[in-house]
Amino acid sequence: MAKSKYETHVKPRFDEIEKWVSEGATQENIAKKLGISVRALLNYLRDYSDFADLFKRGRKDLVAQLRGALITKALGFNQLTKKAIKCKTIDYKDGKKVKEKEEVIFYNEESYFPPDVAALNLALKNYDKKNWSNDWQHYELKKQELEIKKKIAEENNW
Repeated sequence: MAKSKYETHVKPRFDEIEKWVSEGATQENIAKKLGISVRALLNYLRDYSDFADLFKRGRKDLVAQLRGALITKALGFNQLTKKAIKCKTIDYKDGKKVKEKEEVIFYNEESYFPPDVAALNLALKNYDKKNWSNDWQHYELKKQELEIKKKIAEENNW
């Protein structure tokens, strides 16, 4: 019996696939890289728990990286960048140009990127919902609704 494409094209590349997911590749990108249709990829995600877990792990890594980048941007940061300048030197002898030389000199420059207001806003809304929610009243209503549901569940012995 012939092996399925899952066994031959997908399973041997689990490490690559997890890396692609953690780098933000879409399902369409991954299907194309594997030489399968998007429908086949979605079927594999549904039918093979090891494949679905691979995507969950990759996304978890991606979310952690994005969270870190958001916080860095929200707080501001310094970054070292490589710069280049073109220098020209000319040698003269008895008032006449003898030699001309052009070279590129590289140097590092530190740049400061101040806190980003949009990143600050998003981070605070996600990490301190109670104090930074756009709709704090909605948050309070949801909290009260949860308490009522817990009480009903306890009364019904759930």
